[in-house]
Amino acid sequence: MIKDDDIKQWTPLIKKITWKYRNNPYKLELEDLEQIGYIGLLKGLRSFNEDLGVEIQTYLYRCIKWSIDKELEYWKNNRRIAICSSSSLDISIGDDNEYTARDLIEDKNVNIEEHVSQSILIDRYKIEIKKTIKCPKEQLFAILILIYDLSIKDAAERINLDLDIAKKMNKSIKDRLKRNLFIRTQWRNYCSYKLQSKLKNINYMLNTESIAVDKIMLEQKLVLNYFNKKGFESVYE
Repeated sequence: MIKDDDIKQWTPLIKKITWKYRNNPYKLELEDLEQIGYIGLLKGLRSFNEDLGVEIQTYLYRCIKWSIDKELEYWKNNRRIAICSSSSLDISIGDDNEYTARDLIEDKNVNIEEHVSQSILIDRYKIEIKKTIKCPKEQLFAILILIYDLSIKDAAERINLDLDIAKKMNKSIKDRLKRNLFIRTQWRNYCSYKLQSKLKNINYMLNTESIAVDKIMLEQKLVLNYFNKKGFESVYE
């Protein structure tokens, strides 16, 4: 349970963050931004987990900042939608017609805790990659492949690298990253998660199949009962 003292303890952090937004283009008052910051703080206090491997101040800072950024994004999107005089959500708007009103409606399913946790985990990956791999070019190559999920070919093109050299670099990087305890642990957790997901899918399929079999057996039983009551010939009358 969150106590008043917990909130008071982090009030200076909220004020420090909101002060950076004092000249926001939407003229939102600092008091309003602080209220939004408190929402992010409460969510952060409820969801903080030491297993993330970061200090609570870092986690709460991101939760507060992300809440304020989302509010400013909401105001920005509303301004863009207001430009659109049509009621259609699919009409193109913006300077280059790159958005539709549907694109700019806030996604209510966004999970702040999940977003912040993922961003912290990505930053931790980057730190561990840089600790393990000393060459800046190799660091960038590893980040492009492992974090941004680029293919070896695309990553090589980004950093102007010959494809054959990139393939050798990729193998060398993987061999070195395997020795990193954090990355190795995360990989094992990921493999375990994938295995659990696969088992759940298998169980679901088995359960679905058994349900289907039970349904067929029930239908057959009903048909047999029907025949027994009325007689086989009477069905065709």
